[in-house]
Amino acid sequence: MGMLKPRYFIYLVSLLALSACQKPMEFLPYEWGDTFINPKIEVEGNGYHKSSSFGSLTLINKSGEYQVNSYKEIVSSGDYRYVSPSLGDLKALIIPINFLDSDTSKNERQRILIQNAFLGNEKTTNFESLTSYYYKSSYGQLKIDGFVSEFYNYPLASTEINGNNSSSSKTIAGSAIKWFYESHPHFDITPFDKDGDGYLDLVYFVYNKEVDTSSNNVSPLWWAFVDSLKKNESYNTNNPYLSSFCWISTSFLEGKNNKVETHALIHETGHMFGLLDYYNTYSSMNYQPTGYVDMMDRNLGDHTALSKMFLNWTTPYVVNESTEITLKPFNSSGDLLLIPTSNGWNNTPYDEYLILEYYTPYGLNKYDAGNKYYYTNKDGKRGVFTFLNRNGLKVYHVNARLAYFQSKINRNLIAYQNDPEAQNKLDGYSSYCVDLAYSNSILDSRANLDPVLYHLLEVEGNNTFINNNPATNNTLWKSGDTFGVDTFTNIVLDDNADINYTFEVTNMNSLGVTIRVTKKI
Repeated sequence: MGMLKPRYFIYLVSLLALSACQKPMEFLPYEWGDTFINPKIEVEGNGYHKSSSFGSLTLINKSGEYQVNSYKEIVSSGDYRYVSPSLGDLKALIIPINFLDSDTSKNERQRILIQNAFLGNEKTTNFESLTSYYYKSSYGQLKIDGFVSEFYNYPLASTEINGNNSSSSKTIAGSAIKWFYESHPHFDITPFDKDGDGYLDLVYFVYNKEVDTSSNNVSPLWWAFVDSLKKNESYNTNNPYLSSFCWISTSFLEGKNNKVETHALIHETGHMFGLLDYYNTYSSMNYQPTGYVDMMDRNLGDHTALSKMFLNWTTPYVVNESTEITLKPFNSSGDLLLIPTSNGWNNTPYDEYLILEYYTPYGLNKYDAGNKYYYTNKDGKRGVFTFLNRNGLKVYHVNARLAYFQSKINRNLIAYQNDPEAQNKLDGYSSYCVDLAYSNSILDSRANLDPVLYHLLEVEGNNTFINNNPATNNTLWKSGDTFGVDTFTNIVLDDNADINYTFEVTNMNSLGVTIRVTKKI
């Protein structure tokens, strides 16, 4: 997956200035007091069912067939980049970094700022801490604790480092992790590799250099992104090894009113779990399939349906006949409705289907709901959109099928996972890997031709996201809206499949949305 293209989108239309007179900051740790409904249970309904877990897929490697049961296994396949597990109790290692020209007089406050951003109580933030966000987004299934070390003093000034070479982060990160191991010889690192795969689960390097976070014209190194080291990198000689790491400036953590800001940190942590960007990484003026309204798109709100299925935080209700079902608000329940294609569903997130979630502007959506944000339209002009602040049904087309590639860098597609001739096609290659067949990054010239991974469907049946328009409240489906009746009547999906169901939103209130699904005869 490599380094992520710099893009930071959370600044408001009215820029948030820091308070001129800041009160002393103190670290207030997050308290694990929230309780959640279990979103993964067995249910058999009239025309639908829900499993407590996803199935496995049979894949092929040079040793023969094997079973894959997690998104982590897929992301790490054929690559040196190992991503974090997404369930259970994890520990993050956070190392602040000074350069020779850093203002070290701020270090004491900066370390508290970092502690609150990663591990703090909601009262210390304008949004959520990393810990509180992922605990709530996962419905209590992921608890991130951690350790913030003292500052590591890198032996160069930031001006001596080539800011246009983002790979310099590897050298600095490797030097910092070597320093940590050498200066903490009795530190118990074992809990920081929860799954015992030999790699640290969550590692962050927070560098002390001011960055203009409202600009897209910052040097690539002086930004926020996720990168990784190979096991045999010169600095990477200890076990557990450093693989994926997040590189982020203290500037990204400075919020208003002497509180911390965490949207970019939370987005980058999504990459630490293997999630892709849902925005178009080719250009901010290209086709944007999810309309900006997603944590992995515009750094806003809660994670949405596909991400939470990938990370095994929830399982969907799956339609198999005509039925009527009520979905509770997704942010608090994890309720999803999956409508399979005419090719069926393989019982995993890695397939093609429609997925429906009931959006409400509460929970992890509350802070951003109603705020206005800038975007750049297709003509290069700056526009403003309002993050969704009304209830409504989100309908997504997902094409998360897997495919075999020559490598994750050389995206030469050899065969799809479900291709009956896959083995014969693979025999001609000395090496290959498996990955998601599609992403949300395609050239504008291919927008009507190439499949995308994750596409928010607009209620009127149009696709204005091709024109780089944002989603609005009018994108959401409400009572009386239908699919396959007046709109999407002849939809043919990417795998030459149809949708053999229509549906109507029959009722919507604060408790849930009721959907009547009808199987075509």
